[in-house]
Amino acid sequence: HDFVNAKLPGFTGMDNELRTNVDLTSGSCNAFYNGTSINFYAANGNCRSFAEVGDIVYHEYGHGINRMYYSDNGAGYMRNGSLNEGYADIWALGINGDGIVGEGSYVSGGNIRDYTGTPKVFPMDLKGEVHADGEIIAGAWWDVAVNLNGNVDSMIKLFAAGFTDLP
Repeated sequence: HDFVNAKLPGFTGMDNELRTNVDLTSGSCNAFYNGTSINFYAANGNCRSFAEVGDIVYHEYGHGINRMYYSDNGAGYMRNGSLNEGYADIWALGINGDGIVGEGSYVSGGNIRDYTGTPKVFPMDLKGEVHADGEIIAGAWWDVAVNLNGNVDSMIKLFAAGFTDLP
Protein backbone atom coordinates (compact mmCIF):
# COMPACT_ATOMS: atom_id res chain seq x y z
CA HIS A 1 0.00 0.00 0.00
CA ASP A 2 2.68 2.49 1.01
CA PHE A 3 4.79 1.55 -2.03
CA VAL A 4 1.92 2.31 -4.41
CA ASN A 5 0.89 5.50 -2.65
CA ALA A 6 4.47 6.75 -3.02
CA LYS A 7 4.37 6.01 -6.78
CA LEU A 8 0.82 7.26 -7.40
CA PRO A 9 0.42 10.30 -5.11
CA GLY A 10 -3.20 11.17 -4.55
CA PHE A 11 -4.48 7.68 -5.39
CA THR A 12 -6.76 6.62 -2.54
CA GLY A 13 -8.61 3.76 -4.22
CA MET A 14 -6.86 1.14 -2.09
CA ASP A 15 -6.98 3.10 1.18
CA ASN A 16 -9.33 0.64 2.80
CA GLU A 17 -9.33 -2.77 4.39
CA LEU A 18 -9.06 -5.57 1.86
CA ARG A 19 -10.47 -8.93 2.85
CA THR A 20 -7.89 -11.67 2.44
CA ASN A 21 -8.89 -15.34 2.41
CA VAL A 22 -6.15 -17.93 2.91
CA ASP A 23 -5.98 -21.71 2.76
CA LEU A 24 -9.00 -22.08 0.49
CA THR A 25 -9.58 -25.72 -0.42
CA SER A 26 -11.59 -25.13 -3.61
CA GLY A 27 -8.42 -25.17 -5.75
CA SER A 28 -4.65 -25.37 -5.52
CA CYS A 29 -1.43 -23.65 -6.53
CA ASN A 30 -3.13 -20.37 -7.33
CA ALA A 31 -4.45 -17.08 -6.00
CA PHE A 32 -6.90 -14.50 -7.28
CA TYR A 33 -8.31 -11.02 -6.74
CA ASN A 34 -12.06 -10.81 -7.29
CA GLY A 35 -12.74 -7.11 -6.88
CA THR A 36 -13.44 -7.26 -3.15
CA SER A 37 -10.84 -9.67 -1.75
CA ILE A 38 -7.55 -11.44 -2.35
CA ASN A 39 -7.80 -15.22 -2.16
CA PHE A 40 -5.11 -17.87 -1.73
CA TYR A 41 -5.44 -21.64 -1.97
CA ALA A 42 -3.96 -23.93 0.67
CA ALA A 43 -0.56 -25.53 0.25
CA ASN A 44 -0.36 -29.05 -1.10
CA GLY A 45 2.30 -31.53 -2.18
CA ASN A 46 3.14 -29.43 -5.27
CA CYS A 47 3.16 -25.87 -3.97
CA ARG A 48 3.35 -23.62 -0.97
CA SER A 49 0.35 -21.56 -0.03
CA PHE A 50 0.72 -18.57 -2.32
CA ALA A 51 -0.27 -16.40 0.67
CA GLU A 52 3.27 -17.13 1.90
CA VAL A 53 4.93 -15.88 -1.31
CA GLY A 54 5.38 -12.12 -1.19
CA ASP A 55 5.60 -11.65 -4.96
CA ILE A 56 2.21 -13.30 -5.43
CA VAL A 57 0.66 -11.21 -2.67
CA TYR A 58 2.05 -8.10 -4.43
CA HIS A 59 0.76 -9.35 -7.81
CA GLU A 60 -2.77 -9.93 -6.51
CA TYR A 61 -2.75 -6.57 -4.74
CA GLY A 62 -1.61 -5.14 -8.08
CA HIS A 63 -4.87 -6.32 -9.61
CA GLY A 64 -6.65 -4.23 -6.99
CA ILE A 65 -4.52 -1.22 -7.88
CA ASN A 66 -5.28 -1.67 -11.57
CA ARG A 67 -9.01 -2.06 -10.99
CA MET A 68 -9.44 0.75 -8.50
CA TYR A 69 -7.21 3.21 -10.36
CA TYR A 70 -9.21 2.72 -13.52
CA SER A 71 -12.47 2.92 -11.59
CA ASP A 72 -11.42 6.10 -9.79
CA ASN A 73 -10.52 7.68 -13.13
CA GLY A 74 -13.78 6.94 -14.92
CA ALA A 75 -12.76 3.87 -16.92
CA GLY A 76 -14.70 1.29 -14.87
CA TYR A 77 -11.93 -1.30 -14.65
CA MET A 78 -8.93 -2.53 -16.63
CA ARG A 79 -10.77 -4.48 -19.32
CA ASN A 80 -7.76 -5.95 -21.10
CA GLY A 81 -6.84 -9.12 -19.20
CA SER A 82 -3.31 -9.31 -20.57
CA LEU A 83 -2.61 -5.71 -19.60
CA ASN A 84 -4.06 -6.42 -16.15
CA GLU A 85 -1.84 -9.49 -15.65
CA GLY A 86 1.28 -7.78 -16.98
CA TYR A 87 0.74 -4.67 -14.90
CA ALA A 88 0.04 -6.72 -11.76
CA ASP A 89 3.44 -8.35 -12.35
CA ILE A 90 5.07 -4.93 -12.76
CA TRP A 91 3.76 -3.82 -9.36
CA ALA A 92 5.28 -7.00 -7.89
CA LEU A 93 8.58 -6.52 -9.73
CA GLY A 94 8.73 -2.93 -8.54
CA ILE A 95 8.66 -4.13 -4.96
CA ASN A 96 10.82 -7.25 -5.23
CA GLY A 97 13.26 -5.76 -7.74
CA ASP A 98 14.63 -9.07 -8.99
CA GLY A 99 12.75 -9.93 -12.20
CA ILE A 100 11.07 -13.05 -10.83
CA VAL A 101 7.47 -13.37 -9.70
CA GLY A 102 6.62 -16.18 -7.32
CA GLU A 103 10.12 -17.37 -6.61
CA GLY A 104 9.98 -20.65 -4.67
CA SER A 105 6.24 -21.08 -5.09
CA TYR A 106 6.52 -24.73 -5.93
CA VAL A 107 7.88 -27.53 -3.78
CA SER A 108 10.17 -28.43 -6.70
CA GLY A 109 11.58 -24.89 -6.51
CA GLY A 110 9.92 -23.49 -9.62
CA ASN A 111 8.79 -19.88 -10.10
CA ILE A 112 5.57 -18.46 -11.50
CA ARG A 113 7.21 -16.11 -14.03
CA ASP A 114 10.83 -15.18 -14.75
CA TYR A 115 11.66 -12.03 -16.70
CA THR A 116 15.43 -12.37 -16.44
CA GLY A 117 15.86 -14.66 -19.47
CA THR A 118 14.99 -14.34 -23.12
CA PRO A 119 12.14 -11.83 -23.41
CA LYS A 120 8.82 -12.66 -24.97
CA VAL A 121 8.13 -10.44 -27.96
CA PHE A 122 4.92 -9.24 -29.64
CA PRO A 123 3.52 -10.60 -31.92
CA MET A 124 5.63 -13.78 -32.16
CA ASP A 125 4.97 -14.88 -28.56
CA LEU A 126 1.28 -13.95 -28.47
CA LYS A 127 -0.70 -16.95 -27.15
CA GLY A 128 -4.21 -15.61 -26.55
CA GLU A 129 -3.97 -16.43 -22.83
CA VAL A 130 -3.92 -13.47 -20.44
CA HIS A 131 -1.06 -14.64 -18.21
CA ALA A 132 1.18 -15.62 -21.12
CA ASP A 133 0.40 -12.45 -23.07
CA GLY A 134 0.86 -10.36 -19.94
CA GLU A 135 4.44 -11.62 -19.87
CA ILE A 136 5.09 -9.70 -23.10
CA ILE A 137 3.93 -6.49 -21.41
CA ALA A 138 5.71 -7.05 -18.09
CA GLY A 139 8.83 -8.27 -19.88
CA ALA A 140 9.00 -5.06 -21.89
CA TRP A 141 8.89 -3.06 -18.66
CA TRP A 142 11.51 -5.32 -17.07
CA ASP A 143 13.72 -4.61 -20.10
CA VAL A 144 13.31 -0.91 -19.34
CA ALA A 145 14.81 -1.56 -15.89
CA VAL A 146 17.63 -3.60 -17.41
CA ASN A 147 18.34 -0.82 -19.92
CA LEU A 148 18.43 1.67 -17.06
CA ASN A 149 21.42 -0.26 -15.68
CA GLY A 150 19.17 -2.42 -13.51
CA ASN A 151 17.52 0.54 -11.84
CA VAL A 152 14.11 -0.88 -10.95
CA ASP A 153 13.15 2.26 -9.02
CA SER A 154 13.59 4.41 -12.14
CA MET A 155 11.57 1.90 -14.17
CA ILE A 156 8.67 1.86 -11.71
CA LYS A 157 8.65 5.67 -11.57
CA LEU A 158 8.38 5.80 -15.37
CA PHE A 159 5.74 3.02 -15.30
CA ALA A 160 3.68 4.92 -12.71
CA ALA A 161 3.98 8.17 -14.68
CA GLY A 162 2.54 6.44 -17.74
CA PHE A 163 0.00 4.50 -15.70
CA THR A 164 -1.77 7.72 -14.79
CA ASP A 165 -2.55 8.36 -18.48
CA LEU A 166 -3.99 4.94 -19.31
CA PRO A 167 -7.58 5.16 -18.07
